[in-house]
Amino acid sequence: MVMSDRKLLKRVKRFGATNFESVKETAKRQADLLCRLRENGRDDPYIGLNDCRPDFCGLVRCSAGCWFNLRRRWLNGVFSAYKLFCHIPATHYEVRIIPQAWQRPSGKLGSMNIQSAKQFLRRRLDTRNGRQAIMIGSYKVGKEPYVDRWIGEIHALVGGIDKFGLRRALQVPFREADSYLYVNEISDLPNTLLEVLRPGERVWQPPYAAEPSKVPGKKQRAEYYRWLLCLESDERLLRYGCDRYFRPIAKTPRPIVAKVTKPRPNPYWLRPYRFGSHDDDCTCLVCRNRQD
Repeated sequence: MVMSDRKLLKRVKRFGATNFESVKETAKRQADLLCRLRENGRDDPYIGLNDCRPDFCGLVRCSAGCWFNLRRRWLNGVFSAYKLFCHIPATHYEVRIIPQAWQRPSGKLGSMNIQSAKQFLRRRLDTRNGRQAIMIGSYKVGKEPYVDRWIGEIHALVGGIDKFGLRRALQVPFREADSYLYVNEISDLPNTLLEVLRPGERVWQPPYAAEPSKVPGKKQRAEYYRWLLCLESDERLLRYGCDRYFRPIAKTPRPIVAKVTKPRPNPYWLRPYRFGSHDDDCTCLVCRNRQD
């Protein structure tokens, strides 16, 4: 049985979270989505979005672009992830990964590859002794405020690993000027989880920015909504170290095998012809000149 949006919101409030989004704000986002689709001539394929409500879906299959669907999955993910991280005794860290390769020019947001970002995350943690980490996060996209481009990033909450090992496993090539890695210890778990899993269009800001995030323009929002409608419901959700039901997975430690240096090839068949390896009674030209 699927838990209603009202029950999920009550349970999230019990955790002490305060920065959740109200239903009225979600309704405004849904209205803006429908308005942008009408302006771009995309209203007919998603006409059922007009009937969507917090506890009712107007489509045959829920769309990843519906804000009521995003809100329900957001609260459900926060509720499940909070129960998971409460049983992890280690310190929790907020992580933001922004490589330069995840940037796309305006108008090319559809070419953003989320599966490549997930594969990047798994490979880094698997091969750099981060298998004991448990990570819950989401893939977010923001509009660059000064340049006409989109920036993709991984925003996640991590536990079960120390800060030094986490930075070593997730380090990005800092020779790229637009690459960032932000790892910070948290003290407020419920509100941090809400921010990590929060869906929404926004103007991208660096990890250490103190200004509140802004909303992109109408043209950028329309492109962002079209991109959302082409995704699966949980395609942007990232899970590592746990299954789809947010239960931890027991992993065996990765065996560390010392790499033996390969010996330099030795052409033994040329040994008789090397200088200095001739017999004492050799009569070749080089040996005769040396004896003289």
